[in-house]
Amino acid sequence: MKRSLLLCLILLMSATAFAADVTGTWVVTLSVTAQDGTARRDFGLATLQQNGDTITGSLGPDENRQNPIVEGTIKDNKIMLKVRPQPDRTMTFDLTVSGEKLVGNVERSGSPDKGMVEFVRKDKK
Repeated sequence: MKRSLLLCLILLMSATAFAADVTGTWVVTLSVTAQDGTARRDFGLATLQQNGDTITGSLGPDENRQNPIVEGTIKDNKIMLKVRPQPDRTMTFDLTVSGEKLVGNVERSGSPDKGMVEFVRKDKK
């Protein structure tokens, strides 16, 4: 029994030690295809701060135009971020940690357009 408890404790501690930490500055590339087939690519910057399974920070087109993250979570290597660039618009990012990148999808409330997004770490924390 003691051996099993010790083994579980060691495994739990090692999993925590290797969990992703996404704190830092990220260059964001957003690729969106509209329903009519037109594609566009936008770029931005994100500053993330991770505290346990909560992510705070901001995201926007550049370092001077940032919107606060209103909701952000990480579980294992899955991240969900919500940003409100306008009072009636919410952008939801569903991301997966992939090495030094965060990759996934983005949706904007009120829009049928969906996009793919990639965050590339700009700096080390």
